[in-house]
Amino acid sequence: MIKKKYNQKGLTLVETLVSILIFGFISVVLVNLFVVSIRSQARIIESQKIFEDANYAINYVSDKARMAIMDVGGDCVGAPNESYGIEDSNIRFLFYNSMSGIYACREFYLEEGMIKERISSDNTSANFNPGVPITSSTIGVNKLSFYADGQIDVKQPRVTILINMSKNTSKVSLQTTISKRELEI
Repeated sequence: MIKKKYNQKGLTLVETLVSILIFGFISVVLVNLFVVSIRSQARIIESQKIFEDANYAINYVSDKARMAIMDVGGDCVGAPNESYGIEDSNIRFLFYNSMSGIYACREFYLEEGMIKERISSDNTSANFNPGVPITSSTIGVNKLSFYADGQIDVKQPRVTILINMSKNTSKVSLQTTISKRELEI
């Protein structure tokens, strides 16, 4: 009898199924890692946008508040010989408006989840123009706080500003303390 030699170079059904199972498991793990990294990147970008908006707002308010001058009559801030009028989540102060060449009253306040600014047409708080938003309407401002230290009998009071903003699950809180640029002597 002649022996026939069979070629046994193929894969069995069990080996093929195990290979497919291993490949499928590795594919699922890689796809999940990819999805998680995309979601993380989206959260990071969202947090960065909130931080940029909060940073702009706190720098803008700080720059303007540093230019405050003492309100001798108290028509802007509400009390004579003080530089800042603070109530809840707003700050009011007198400044020299170089555009109009007069002293005017400026106010920053929280309204409808946005920080807004308004400027009066004179040195009183009675003639404010409509408020203009300085933060985006797509990012909510949860908290805006001001705290003045050293207004009475101090020539250069300090103001602490706190801004808390959020969008979806991302939150940012920024705080800074400023002092007036000009010493009141």
